[in-house]
Formats: sequence, C-alpha cells, structure tokens
Amino acid sequence: DGDHRIEGCRRDFQAVCEFLAPGGLVVVHDTVPDRCGWAGPRELLETLGNTPGFQCVNLPTPEGFGLGCIQRTGGQLVGPWK
Repeated sequence: DGDHRIEGCRRDFQAVCEFLAPGGLVVVHDTVPDRCGWAGPRELLETLGNTPGFQCVNLPTPEGFGLGCIQRTGGQLVGPWK
C-alpha cells in the first residue's frame, strides 16, 4: 500500500520496476479517483499503458475503488490485455 499521490506512485513504481522480471506483475488498488479520491494509481496505469514494455488493465471491484494490474512484457505473459 504505497503513496497514492501522483508523484508518490511514480516513485514507488520506479523503486520496484528494476526488480520486475519480464512477465512480472505489479498490482495497485484505488484506481478510480472519483470513488477513492486519489489520482496517482490511475495516472500510473494510464502512463504505463502507453509505454513500450508494459501492459496494463484497470479492473472494477465490488466496492468501486478499482484494481489495476501492470505487467512487464516479455517472458510468459498473461493476456494480452485490452
């Protein structure tokens, strides 16, 4: 459960990114800013979704806060996601 602010999410992801193997996953929560009040996790998903080397998906959750999956491409991929 990292920093939910935009800069905090970027910083937290950079800290783990170097350890993320091809096919590896990072899961973030609170990806629906209108519901949870935080913009960072959603912005991270949108940025990485347009970045070569990653695929992302934002999933609905029963309470409406959202759950995002980020996968480094290469290796054994789950997906491709749309």
